[in-house]
Amino acid sequence: MVRRATCYEALSLAIRQNSVKYTKYILRRSNGLVIHNNWTDYLLLIKTLQRGHRKIVKLLLKENCRVNKIENTNFFHTPLYYATRLGDVDLVRMLLSKGALINGRDFNKDTSLCLALKMKYYKIVDIMLSHYLNQVLEIYVSSQNSDDTIAFSAACLRNKERVVEEFIRRGMTVNIHLDSSLHNAFNCTPLHIAVKHQNLEVIHVLLKNGANFTAKNGLGQTPLHLAYYMREKCYPYKDCCKIIDILLAAFESRATPNPLTEDNLGLSSFHIACTRDQIDIIKYFLHQGVDVNKSVYFDSPTCAGYTPLHFAIENRHKNVVELLLEHGASTIMKNMSGQTPFHLAFSFFYSDHDFLDSILNKYVPKNVNPINNFGLSHLHIACTTRNTNAIESFLENHADAINKRVNFDASKCPGYTPLHFAVDFNRKEAVEILLQHNVDINLKDKNGFTPLHLACQQNAKKIHTILRNSLSPIMFEIINSDHSLFFFKESPTISTKHKVIDLDLIAKQTMQVEIVDLLLRHKSDLDSQDEFGKTPLFYACDIDHKTFECAFGKNMTQYLHKILNLFYIKRSQILETLLRYKPHVNIYDNNGKTVLHYVAEIDKPFGDDKKAEVATVLLDNGADVNARNKTGLTPLHIALKKGYVDLVEVLLKYNVDPNIAEYENFCTALHLATFNDFLAPKSEEIVSALISKGADVDRRQLDGKTSLHIAASTRFSTSRLIPLLEVDCDIDCQDSKGKTALHMACLNRNPDNVQNLLRHGADFNITDRYGRTAFFYFYEYQIEVLECRRTIYNFHQIYYIFKDHIRRLKSIDFYVSWENMSYYMKLKDLHRQQQVNNVENDILLKCEYEVKKMKSIKLNSYSTLYDILFKDPNEMALYVENENFKNIVQASNFKSEFPQYRYLLELQLRKGKTRSELMNPAKEALEFILGVSLPDACSERIFRYLCNRNLKDLIKAQNSHN
Repeated sequence: MVRRATCYEALSLAIRQNSVKYTKYILRRSNGLVIHNNWTDYLLLIKTLQRGHRKIVKLLLKENCRVNKIENTNFFHTPLYYATRLGDVDLVRMLLSKGALINGRDFNKDTSLCLALKMKYYKIVDIMLSHYLNQVLEIYVSSQNSDDTIAFSAACLRNKERVVEEFIRRGMTVNIHLDSSLHNAFNCTPLHIAVKHQNLEVIHVLLKNGANFTAKNGLGQTPLHLAYYMREKCYPYKDCCKIIDILLAAFESRATPNPLTEDNLGLSSFHIACTRDQIDIIKYFLHQGVDVNKSVYFDSPTCAGYTPLHFAIENRHKNVVELLLEHGASTIMKNMSGQTPFHLAFSFFYSDHDFLDSILNKYVPKNVNPINNFGLSHLHIACTTRNTNAIESFLENHADAINKRVNFDASKCPGYTPLHFAVDFNRKEAVEILLQHNVDINLKDKNGFTPLHLACQQNAKKIHTILRNSLSPIMFEIINSDHSLFFFKESPTISTKHKVIDLDLIAKQTMQVEIVDLLLRHKSDLDSQDEFGKTPLFYACDIDHKTFECAFGKNMTQYLHKILNLFYIKRSQILETLLRYKPHVNIYDNNGKTVLHYVAEIDKPFGDDKKAEVATVLLDNGADVNARNKTGLTPLHIALKKGYVDLVEVLLKYNVDPNIAEYENFCTALHLATFNDFLAPKSEEIVSALISKGADVDRRQLDGKTSLHIAASTRFSTSRLIPLLEVDCDIDCQDSKGKTALHMACLNRNPDNVQNLLRHGADFNITDRYGRTAFFYFYEYQIEVLECRRTIYNFHQIYYIFKDHIRRLKSIDFYVSWENMSYYMKLKDLHRQQQVNNVENDILLKCEYEVKKMKSIKLNSYSTLYDILFKDPNEMALYVENENFKNIVQASNFKSEFPQYRYLLELQLRKGKTRSELMNPAKEALEFILGVSLPDACSERIFRYLCNRNLKDLIKAQNSHN
């Protein structure tokens, strides 16, 4: 047994050391906690809680440590207070189960409940509230008792419906004014607190028990005002609206004698009622004689100067708007920003044309023309409607307003005149009236748009707006989903509950073609440029698919495709109308682009057939197909870059110059055509078309590459290389690094390109700037192949192409460089076991056999077929007409007779033909330049020193002079 004093001291030491094990040991040795009149057990509990030793606290409580002291002290708080400060829910539960008093005070006279509210420990607050009434000994609670009022307000805050009901049953006053800083309740009633925290159940209980819903807090706000101001912060929003509806219903149910309660900013309950679509409530207020045009004070931070009609319109309650108008609500009273209710109606009901027309016709006076702080007048708005009588009346009373613009700093429609509005909203009748009153037809808005600019815009934003205006919201969502495919199984029309929308009617709704024609007949400036330098023609040709994609999403449905195509038809009609008045089609905008550049640049929507269609119309009307932008790109360059095949084909039908080079890399159209994979499967056709148009196949880029280099660089295609090889291109041309097309083909491991180049006479002995032949780059690739086995088939295939080529050349004593032979020998062992065919082919024996055969065939007295292999182009030009040679090459068995050297003989024949075709034109050009006639022998002698490229330059010199 441990002595009492010794036990207390030992436990104090264990608590200071936070030793649970030592505490258990002492309690076990002393047979539990000693309970004494000195309250040592209570002091130990306080010390433990002060240090926050939760486990030891639980040990002491299990040993029945006392939790309440009869005599209060000014030296420390109660155990429940400390547990609350720790925020420990379990400790609070244990203390309350042991009878700890919630209203117990020590030291600073605060209760544990006050502390929990201050620190926002709402779980602890809830636990205390569940025990509170059980601890109150009196049957009744008192509104005079601060502890009871705090607990009552906490129950209202925490939405404790049953606790609140019990407090009221025991005598708590529901309309008590609380002046506590615990939950920012400055002269608030319990109803204010419940509204602020969106506690619907408590609100119902309080109202059922007679809570005064017109009582004001310290800011002069009733619970209704508080609910309204919280609407912007409220989540979910519908809960706040529901609270407003509940409080508004209380006005009618209780028949309040003075329902028009205002806060310190002049916001009344009637104003708030107009934000809700509750017709019966509005009628009740009107029956009570409220002022229908009473406005909120102009120093209100949220709704300065708003009348009830402003509120109803802003919240889109048409029924309320109509009711207020019938009871004399003014449409010309301005709020702080100068907005009349009609201004707001234009903002919130602009798509409901019938509703706007109705307000304008019946309730908007025409003898005044209110203008808001941004310069928007009632005349501007009237021009967006079909109400021609109203427009006429405004113009009769305000003739000077016909050319007034919206301020340039306005967020919407900056700089718009009445004519801009009429055109933008496709109001043909309004346009006609304004033109009859001599409106300035060429005034520009902030962006430099004239009305004609707006009339020509047929972009996706306008389509999206028209669809939203034409369809009900539900149907709009349906057609924007994949379910819209259903509608086109039977018919191109959609039946809704209210109307039938026909696609043709949607397209016709714009009336744009008629408006464009009307403006042009009244001398609108066709070539007026906006701040970007664009004329109306630019916008008429716009294919704005990106905006359409943003509006409807990337997954275009069949229905939306159909609609968009109808608008393309409408755009074609607008374009046709514009071009009938002969606009300047080659104007450059601020970016140095013509309209044809823009047509080529815009991303294609569903295919580039629309681009081709627009481009054809422009080109037929004089658009410059060779116009260059700031970087030197022509429309053809852009179309080739983007892979718009149809547009390329259209441009090639006109007088396009294929040799124009852009400024950055000096790329011509042929360079781009051989580079772009998106042109497939028409790559070969396009390259051939460019060559037939006179494209220079040997033209170099900035890095020295020709089109042949680029075509040879493709890894999986040969279609772009073949047309280049069929013409007289410089097959051994080297780029700035000394690489030929054969180098590029080996770098990209394309066996077909390697084969084609070698068959067309590519010299594989040429070295680049680093002294490496094309074979080196193939040889270098062997390490990568052996490591990852990637494209090993192509690797072996190229090896056999080179192997056979080397053996053929060695058999006829053609030169093969030491570098190539060394690469060949190094790779020979690697490929010793790789055979193309199962049967071993001794190509050397076949080559020797063909050489003997060629030596035995005489073409004339001086040359055999074998000698042909060694002739230069000048000599081959003479043998082109040799009958023996022609018969051999044209024979049906030529391929089978000479399988090894056939390609070299054909190559020599092709060289001779090309040279022969150049000789006569080149001689004429030389004679023209020298001004003398030359004998054939003389010109032939001169031409021996000139290559085919030189001869072509001679011919070009004469042609350019002519």
